Amino acid sequence: MEWFDLTVKDVKKVTKEATSVTLSIPDSIKNSFSWQPGQHIQLELTIDGERTRRCYSISSTWGQALTFTVKKIQGGKASTYINERLKADDLIKVTAPKGRFTLTPNSETRRSYYFFAAGSGITPIYSMLTTLLPNEPDSFAYLLYSNKDSKSTIFAEELVHLQKKYSDRLIIKHCHSSPGWFDDAPWRKGRIDTDAVHAFINECPPYAQDAQYYLCGPGSFIPDLKKALNEIDVPNTRIHMESFGGAKTPEKPTGDKAILNVNFNGEKHQIPVASNQSLLRAMLAEGIEAPYSCEGGVCGTCRCFLTKGEVSMQNNLVLDETDIKKGIILACQAIPQSKDIEIKYKT
Repeated sequence: MEWFDLTVKDVKKVTKEATSVTLSIPDSIKNSFSWQPGQHIQLELTIDGERTRRCYSISSTWGQALTFTVKKIQGGKASTYINERLKADDLIKVTAPKGRFTLTPNSETRRSYYFFAAGSGITPIYSMLTTLLPNEPDSFAYLLYSNKDSKSTIFAEELVHLQKKYSDRLIIKHCHSSPGWFDDAPWRKGRIDTDAVHAFINECPPYAQDAQYYLCGPGSFIPDLKKALNEIDVPNTRIHMESFGGAKTPEKPTGDKAILNVNFNGEKHQIPVASNQSLLRAMLAEGIEAPYSCEGGVCGTCRCFLTKGEVSMQNNLVLDETDIKKGIILACQAIPQSKDIEIKYKT
């Protein structure tokens, strides 16, 4: 994994608990930082002497300065640092943009796009919306967005302006779990659930027959909404998903000691794995710079192929059944269930 030292160009508060950070990209590496709406970058921050990696979605419009937006999470080391301590002219380590949760506009396409977001899940979807609408003039977009209240809504003003500008092709509805006394009344009180999804689509039927569905949010938001869409016969091929942190942590699986054979970047390693240790932590302990970020089974940065043996994963919010059948696992969540394990990273 290649890291680039980039300078922070601007830091801007977008809500009391969320900050947008714009990076300066030198001309010499601009080709490495071409990106599609929906993709993310990985940051490596040194906070109080400890190295911390996290993935954050790009929130800026395609073709504009690369900006990512971070909501402060209680107890979150990286999100707190970015919201409280990061400043313009700071230098941070960043990877090139990546990710499969993307939307590429086509001026000749005519589609209906449904977007469902919760909290900071709006960040990649905002990039998609601001890129889609001016570049795909015959398509329609529908956004259902869940937050605690108006004050906690990231990009609240920007979304109002966007809806006015594209009032003939963009519909936005808000769900607030705890609306304030002086808030404008949301479309629905509460979180986005199955009833809300069905009501939203019933109230806003697709204008174009080719409909695509984009989901982004924390915890059970993704599986719950995917199930809600399946119930009204939306096929999985039309559902695009990106999970953020915030899931309840399931009980950690136990495992015995094991020997792990790793094929990483064409180099082969054989290392020990301690009882109840993840494959990722075993590799890092032996100096293998395996890719990782969230260590929560959310971002998918640590995915690799299991070619021998058995593992159990504590948490998985990114791999689907097709991925698992192919042998793809999350190294940060994988605990050995057999004595001999082999994994391979795709080069």
